Parts: sequence; C-alpha cells; structure tokens
Amino acid sequence: MKTTEYYRLAQSENSHWWYRSVHELIMSQCQQILKGPAFPKRPGVIRLLDAGCGTGGLTEKLTALGTVVGMDISSLALSLNKADNVFLVQGSVNATPMKSHVFDMIASISVLYHKQVKEQRALQEMLRMLKKDGIAVIVLPAFDWIFGMHDRNVYTRKRYSLGETVNLMKISGFKVLQARYLFSFLFPIFFLKRISERILARNLSDLVLLPPPINTLFEWICRLEWKLGKIIRFPFGSSLMLVVQK
Repeated sequence: MKTTEYYRLAQSENSHWWYRSVHELIMSQCQQILKGPAFPKRPGVIRLLDAGCGTGGLTEKLTALGTVVGMDISSLALSLNKADNVFLVQGSVNATPMKSHVFDMIASISVLYHKQVKEQRALQEMLRMLKKDGIAVIVLPAFDWIFGMHDRNVYTRKRYSLGETVNLMKISGFKVLQARYLFSFLFPIFFLKRISERILARNLSDLVLLPPPINTLFEWICRLEWKLGKIIRFPFGSSLMLVVQK
C-alpha cells in the first residue's frame, strides 16, 4: 500500500462507511460463531489474530471477544495503530512469527489479494496457527473486471470471484462454513465510480470520506443488506466474505 493510503486509512478507518460497515459485520459474525454449535467451547480466554491489521480499526474492536494479536508487515501501519490492549507484531502472512495451534479465530480483511502475498502459503500459515476446529473470517475484493485506481494504490494483485475463493479454501484444507458477496446494494455506485475513473483518468481513492449524510446513508444501506443476507445470497458485490474452519 502506498504511504499516502496508510495515512488516509488511519484518519478515516473509524468513520468511513466501508470500514464501519465491514467491521460491524465481522464482529457480528465472530460473536455468532463463538456462541454457535460449529465452535467448540473452550476453557479460558479466546485468542484472536488480526492478520494484516493495518492501522488497527478492527483490531481494537476484536478485544471485546478475547485476547488479540494484531500483525502487519508494515512498520508504518503498526506505528499508526491506535488499538489498546493488544499485542502488535510485525510479520508477513506468508511466514508468520507465531507458534502453531495458538489461535481460536483469525480475521483477515483485504490481505490475501496483495501482490506480496502468496495466497496458498498464507492460508497454510493460517491453518498452522489455528487450533483444532478454529475459525477464519476472510474478506477480499471481488471481480477483476472492476480493478481500479484504488487497487493500484494498495498494490492489489487480483480481485476474486466467490467460486474461485471457495475452491481455494477447500484446496488449502479448510471447511467452508459460509461464502457470500458483500456491498451488493451499493455495487452500482461502486461500478459507476470505477467507470468514471477510467474515463477521467483520475486517481480517486476509495478511502476519501464522503459528506456525513451520505456516509451515514451508505452505512444504513449496508446494515439492511447484512440483515437480508441472512436469508438471501446476492450474486454480486464489490467484496466477498468467507467463514472457514480448520
């Protein structure tokens, strides 16, 4: 990720509609998983890893669930990380400095897509670090045909389809519990933004804060989508999410 994008992320992560919405969804998913039948009840404190924690918006929220380690390859990202009561570690998801079988849950938002990441190696590392029956929640950008300026700024190697990622998880040894597209309701706006970038040849960062009324409106649209997503699986979206188990 370009240096400018790290600073934008640090300034906007706790207020930008995309991050607020996806963090809310991830927290809801993690809470449901920890209480559900798929997750074995364990004694002691739940241990979680935010793999590719960036500037720490999600890392801090995860502390409500247990003991959290935030890991990122960027020293700049870690220096901008404002999360309290977490352990911050510099390391690559390709070869983490963590012991095996130590985490109950791993969250990873927009990491496997990065040009420096070897996706299968990173997934094998997640498997290694997870305890038996441990869970990973993974969010990735969707559809290579909407690759844009922001993808270049954050060093995107590729964007994914849902079927492709499901197969990737299975090949890597995970059991897929859930797979869905995200931000389906706002996808037309996202698509128009990408088209305008190409026509105008302008670098329009996805991290720029919108006017507060629009920012709030987009959050509410996402919340509606998350609720409907419990019974409907939409066939497209600008991102996708997988919940997988070791």
